[in-house]
Amino acid sequence: MALCSTETLLNEFCESTGNRNHQHIKDWVLCDALKDYEKKVGKQAVEMDRDELIGMIQAILEEAKGINNVQLTSRYKQIAWLLRNAFDYYSEHYERVYNPMRNTSMTREALDIIVGPEKKVDREYMESIINKLYSNLPTDRAKYYELVMRLFYCGFANGEEIATFKERNINFKKRTIFVGDHFVQLSDECFSLLVELHGLKYMSGPRKKEYNFIPYNGSYFKFPTTAEEAEFNDYNMSYVRNSIHQFLTKNVLNAVGETMKFTELYYLGFYDHLVDVFGREKANKMIKTRGGKGNNPLIEALMTEAQKYGYTNRVTDLRQALRSFVIE
Repeated sequence: MALCSTETLLNEFCESTGNRNHQHIKDWVLCDALKDYEKKVGKQAVEMDRDELIGMIQAILEEAKGINNVQLTSRYKQIAWLLRNAFDYYSEHYERVYNPMRNTSMTREALDIIVGPEKKVDREYMESIINKLYSNLPTDRAKYYELVMRLFYCGFANGEEIATFKERNINFKKRTIFVGDHFVQLSDECFSLLVELHGLKYMSGPRKKEYNFIPYNGSYFKFPTTAEEAEFNDYNMSYVRNSIHQFLTKNVLNAVGETMKFTELYYLGFYDHLVDVFGREKANKMIKTRGGKGNNPLIEALMTEAQKYGYTNRVTDLRQALRSFVIE
């Protein structure tokens, strides 16, 4: 029998951390669904096994109304984090117990039950999101979000790169854009959208409101905003950069119920680039092979291609990011 209730445990743990975000997650957990579930199984959370805990979290999340699968996944991970650390707190301050939340396979199993099997992130998935945009948004706004997705997929690493290139950086004949110390090759669809939307002065917004569609300090890429150009030029770069990221994490998500982060689009684009250059079999070997740079020709080839693509971070991080795209 547990030496304290789940409510007491979570209150004590959150008080010990003093973190407001922990308190916020705790409020999600301490709901009527938790009390009903504990009464149903006759146990406090620290007494439950793996399957019972998945059922408990599922019951808690079922109380969350109007959130999509991406938000469900995020909320599950936050609740799982809270419980995992609260159970460790219980072992330290009350009695030692087995912590099922530290089982590395539990998250995937739980999400398969609560959210459904994880969707394979590939070019087809990206195109499916883009197609849905046109069913849920005005055409000009759908084209704009499609452009943002395709720019990241073609090789822009972050929003700042998109927000700062000028017309002089564009080779209109080759459809390339010079960014930093390398060229980003745009696809036909991406380049056509970029040029088409550059010609607009206004863009539709929420509640049929028309937004100004303006550059940021002379950028070729434009932004929908209620601000005038002089005011918009005074905005700091972090705001402008993050607004591009939020087009995906907020606007696209709200429009179609699913999205891809800019990093996912960037790495997917690079993975598909590797497949185009080397073929899928060799590209997968580059990503999965053991060893470090300097003693493995596959990794040497990967890093050479990555540098031409504009990637500058560690090869270990790159291979880790690309593994989710490898098809066994």
